[in-house]
This record gives sequence, C-alpha cells and structure tokens, in this order.
Amino acid sequence: MKVDSTKAKLMAMAMATAATAALAWTGCDSHDEGSHGHGTSSGGHSSPYPACNEVIAACHEVDTGEGEINDCHGKAHDAESDDDCTPIKARCLEVCAEAKADGGGGDHDGG
Repeated sequence: MKVDSTKAKLMAMAMATAATAALAWTGCDSHDEGSHGHGTSSGGHSSPYPACNEVIAACHEVDTGEGEINDCHGKAHDAESDDDCTPIKARCLEVCAEAKADGGGGDHDGG
C-alpha cells in the first residue's frame, strides 16, 4: 500500500502534536497551573538552590494546591536564587512538617 507523502507528513505532524499535548497535560498536577514552574528552569521537583530544594522536598508531598504550603512549594520552584528561599525556609519547613505529622494535607498525587 503506497501512502501519499503529503498524507504521511500530515499524519506524522498530527501524531507529534498529540504526543506533545499528552506530555504537557500529564507533566504537572492540576494545582500547578500558574502557581509554579515544575520542570521549567528548576528541572523538575528539585531546585539548584539548596534552601529551595529543602522547601520543595518538605512541602511537595503535602501540597494540596492552595494555602501556605502551596505558597511555599510554589515560591521554592519559582526561585531565581537561594536568597528567594532563605527568608521563607524556616516557616515553610515548619508548616510542611506539621502537615505531615497531621497526616498530610491531602493526597498530592491522587487528588
């Protein structure tokens, strides 16, 4: 069966577009929209800045997408230097640890 090259190109483009859309859809949780940059300059769920990385690690699991924990998590992801996280680090680690001790703030990955 011979496929017209134009049709083949269109099919390949459609498949690539669909794959890109699927990756974009699944790349971040629903609470990420506009709140912080998972996977942008930070490279995923980590940060090149030590204070920010500590906040991300402490808060990711208990971030329900709103409130102080989400603010901490988002600010740590959006940070452009360690200085962005140093002033918030102690409080963020505290509230995120409290949420973990209370059984978490909700199921981060499952909704």
